[in-house]
Amino acid sequence: MIYIDSPEPEYLIQRIQKNANASFSYGLVDFKECQKLNEVIQKADMRMYENKRKVKGTKN
Repeated sequence: MIYIDSPEPEYLIQRIQKNANASFSYGLVDFKECQKLNEVIQKADMRMYENKRKVKGTKN
């Protein structure tokens, strides 16, 4: 889990992916969406798997 304090987290993730020697999936969550930390983790996890499904779908 990474905390990104930025108004443009997608841009930062794209830069990391471009420069990384490994691929990864991610799920973005704004802390304002949740009341508790476990909610943030659950939403991020859910969105990460959604992202993975989208990426796998585009490779077929």
